[in-house]
Amino acid sequence: MLAAIAAGFFGMVLHSGRVPAVLSNLAIALLCWIGLAGSQWSITQAPDFSGLGIFFPNQVWQRILWPLGLVFLWSALLESIGRKLPDSTRLLLYAISFSLTIFASLPFAPIWEDLIPENAMWLLASLLASACNFHAIAMMFYNERSDSGKRWAMWILVANLGAIAGVMFSQIGSLGEWCVAAMIMTGVFAIAVSISGNSNWAKAIIPPMCLLSACLVANVRFNATEVKPWWIFVVLFFMPALIATTDLILEKRLKKSPRLAISGAIAIAMSVAVIAFVWSGTSPTEN
Repeated sequence: MLAAIAAGFFGMVLHSGRVPAVLSNLAIALLCWIGLAGSQWSITQAPDFSGLGIFFPNQVWQRILWPLGLVFLWSALLESIGRKLPDSTRLLLYAISFSLTIFASLPFAPIWEDLIPENAMWLLASLLASACNFHAIAMMFYNERSDSGKRWAMWILVANLGAIAGVMFSQIGSLGEWCVAAMIMTGVFAIAVSISGNSNWAKAIIPPMCLLSACLVANVRFNATEVKPWWIFVVLFFMPALIATTDLILEKRLKKSPRLAISGAIAIAMSVAVIAFVWSGTSPTEN
């Protein structure tokens, strides 16, 4: 939370034009990564601090942190000096960085050998979900209409991370705690954007957070003790894209208030549905 507050402060101050945008974006990216790294370290090493899990991760989900930091920096560059590139080229560059990060999170230990083909398919779904979510949220953020939904676009990611965390706590608590840390960080940015109305400084945060949410969903399956219905993962993977696309469709038909209410209702309904189903204990047990 402190890292996100500092990053938000740097973003709103440094984007005043006195500092090059690339330096501002890099500072924000570095602060965000430090916040996520610190939260992961505290979760995996507390209370005895006996290891170096952040540097030499011994669990699959911990390996996401290092390539995710590179995506943070890559996004900072693409959202500053890379703004002159065509949108299709930038999306392709984002997709490449996403795929490398997702590949790094694939479990390769001998105990996973029989599941690597299945997990690879889940990681392909992660790539598709992260790209779709990023594209949909970015369309809201880059929308210059006076009645666009850019002020609440980041809240969609917060809701998505909240739903993922709710499911994770039924499987692996440490990963759920890290998801909550990511949700809090995104929530701080969402509050800053909603209050200030200035979203330019936060654009570089959207790609890595979309990627992180998709990787977290894939790790729900990697660490699952029960088989979950396919619709659970569809909802968790594509919730941001569905909500953002709905808002974009309704943009020319409704005013801000009813659109915001619809987005909130969809987010709440999806989150309650998946969390209630998972915690109800009705999922079939895996053999």
